[in-house]
Amino acid sequence: MPDRYPARGLLGVFVLLVAMLTDPIPAMVGDSLPLEGLDGQRLEASSLEQGVTLLVVWASWSPRCRDVVSRLHRLAETWSDQAAVGSVVFQESPEQIEDFLAGKRLTTPVYFDRSGKFSKHHAVTTLPMLLVFRDGERIFRGRLSANPDPTIERALASSSEDARTGSTVPSGTVPSSTVPSSTSAGA
Repeated sequence: MPDRYPARGLLGVFVLLVAMLTDPIPAMVGDSLPLEGLDGQRLEASSLEQGVTLLVVWASWSPRCRDVVSRLHRLAETWSDQAAVGSVVFQESPEQIEDFLAGKRLTTPVYFDRSGKFSKHHAVTTLPMLLVFRDGERIFRGRLSANPDPTIERALASSSEDARTGSTVPSGTVPSSTVPSSTSAGA
């Protein structure tokens, strides 16, 4: 007997797709790497497997990324003694980024996600996006706010506490009680 409510099937497919797209993606990064860098360097999975790495995903065409160079400088000044700091450019060529960076002094590495695979793997939905990795695991994914320091501190503290207590916070997330409301506000 045919289903009297065919929309139920479509609703089920829709719910499944939404769950797949919004569920935290496993934090391991191997499938989406390596990425080629602007100066010939490469971002390998092994680069993210030791210590803390802060990556900002951005694009020169995004109005919210116009000040990305100064924001990357601030991140490097604040966090370089505790973390590697770099950036991933979303689906742009080295030539486009060289033009964008002309006259600007960027001291952090720039890697290219030409295919978008890295960004898709880490569910990058807004630019600029901050990704925080500790020992190969993504511990935070969120919009790069005007002042990301409290968010980074909370992510690092939360992941350290989880390691000590055996807590099972889903990978790639920070408990909502630890994320300041300013992270959802415009940068």
